[in-house]
Amino acid sequence: MSPTESDVSAAEADPLDRVHEIFDRARERNLCRAEELAGWVTAAEQDGLTAADRVVAKDVAHQLAGSAGTFGYQSATEVARKIERLFADGDGSHCWATARDHVRDLMRKLQDPPESGGCPGL
Repeated sequence: MSPTESDVSAAEADPLDRVHEIFDRARERNLCRAEELAGWVTAAEQDGLTAADRVVAKDVAHQLAGSAGTFGYQSATEVARKIERLFADGDGSHCWATARDHVRDLMRKLQDPPESGGCPGL
């Protein structure tokens, strides 16, 4: 193989590697967001949340829902939307127990391969 052919092969591989890198980074960021949501649920259970805290937590869930869907995690998007609604409208210990269950489910879903349109296998 000539140096030119080798350079072309490397150039062709680079965009795909970059896509995988972006996908992996988004997945890790979404897992961090899920952990952040778990922290907000704990705070809600222990001390309650201020209106401003609820807005921040709701926004984190909203960001996660959008990003997860973009990268093929449709079921994670659905769960994140449920969490978003709980932070917007929910109250009481039953609400936060439900939110905790949803966050656990969300973390499991984000550990699995994406259902559709995700990077692996392009």
